[in-house]
Amino acid sequence: MYSTVVAIFDEYGAAQSAANALFHEGFTQSSIKLSPAQAKALPKTDSHWEMAHLLRAFFSNDQHADDADMYAEAVRRGAYLLSVEVSEQGQGKHVIDIVGRFHPVDLAQRPPQDRGTRH
Repeated sequence: MYSTVVAIFDEYGAAQSAANALFHEGFTQSSIKLSPAQAKALPKTDSHWEMAHLLRAFFSNDQHADDADMYAEAVRRGAYLLSVEVSEQGQGKHVIDIVGRFHPVDLAQRPPQDRGTRH
């Protein structure tokens, strides 16, 4: 069974460093995605719509629709989304441990009005 681990970063450098660490720990380049892939925010056009739909697929049901919208809004406002597809049991925790070293944003700890903003 495949699952996806997602993390939000305020800074591109931290997100890229986390992606590099995952690669060096043996995760394949095809399983690691960074959006946007460059150090600039997505334009406020259809890219936001596409990101929202991609995230809804990650969260896979209406129960988590608010989470998908929160992550999409963070990216729309300039944050960086790192996603890692894992296929083996235990890999998800390993990904979380690696990514955690680079201090991803905990959107739930931000006030609701700030969950999509960079600090």
